[in-house]
This record gives sequence, C-alpha cells and structure tokens, in this order.
Amino acid sequence: MKHVRYPIGIEGIWHQPQAITVPDAHLKNWLMDTGSLTERLQSVCRQFEVDVLGHEVCAITAEEHETLYGKSDKNRQTQVREVLLKGDGAAWVFARSLMPQAFIDECMSDLGTLGNQPLGKILFNDPRFQRLGFELIQCSVNHSLFQDLNIQPQHGIWGRRSLFAFQSHSVMVCELFLPHSPAYRDLEIHHAN
Repeated sequence: MKHVRYPIGIEGIWHQPQAITVPDAHLKNWLMDTGSLTERLQSVCRQFEVDVLGHEVCAITAEEHETLYGKSDKNRQTQVREVLLKGDGAAWVFARSLMPQAFIDECMSDLGTLGNQPLGKILFNDPRFQRLGFELIQCSVNHSLFQDLNIQPQHGIWGRRSLFAFQSHSVMVCELFLPHSPAYRDLEIHHAN
C-alpha cells in the first residue's frame, strides 16, 4: 500500500464520551473497551498483523502537545508511531501513538524499537502503565485520512484516544476504527436493512 505522507495525523475535535452519541451499542462497546485492542482484534480473525507506516521523532499538533505534556512544557521531542492493525489482510484500525523521547531514553527504550510488534504488548503487560479515560472522535466520509490511506468509505468512522500514565510520563494512543473493522458489525447490518 502506497501512502501519501507520514505522519498522517488525526484532524478533528475530540469529545468526552458523555458529550457525544455513539450510534449503536456494539460500536460503543469497542470504543469504550479498556482491555487490549490488539488482543480483541486477534480474537476475531485468523491472521493479525501490524503494518508500520512510520515511527520517528516528528512534530505534533499544539492540541496533542498540551494533552500529552500539559500547558507549561514547550517543544518536547516526541516519537510518532503510525500503524495499520490488520485482520485477515483487511485494514481494521489506524493507530497513532505519541511517545515522549525523554520517556524512551530514561525508562522504556523498547518503545523506540517496536518494529511490527504491537504497542499493546508492552502497555498491557507492564503493570506500571495505567490507562486514563477515553476521548472520542467522529470522522466524516470526506475526512483527509481516507485519501491518505487510499480508502473509499461508505460511512464515517469513529475513534478513541487515551493516555497511558507511567510515573511522571504519559504515552498517548489514538485508534480510529476503519470502515471494515468488526466494530461496525451492527452498523453495517443496520445499513443493509
């Protein structure tokens, strides 16, 4: 798959879960599941893979910077990892993870050399990481992400993000459920009727 650019990023407004209406219970269950998304995806497919689009130090948006570091810090170096999580060859999730370079240097060098290993393997197997609350986003069918990933959606998509706190550091994980994701199972049945 040829990509237009890296990093792709996620443009849009993030909402607290109680401030936005998710269209069906099955999708909401996927969005609000606090367990490992990797493990959940692996449970519903025969072959799971991580397609790394890019992983390096990149600029992040001012909003991402404030969410990750707070208002007082300026110009912190951040590793940006963008991947597609695929089930049986289909791209199910676009994930964007923001990892402070200082955290990688001081505490967790493994995060800088993940390759095609799932980030969740580290986050959910190390009890020092604590997942904080979710924020949700809804992206329309004309969102720039689709063009960047060469996807032609039939419906908008939903995503979530949360911080994983580790001592004084945080890692941000954003996950957008792409149109063929099993998260939309009931939504697709609804549209088919």
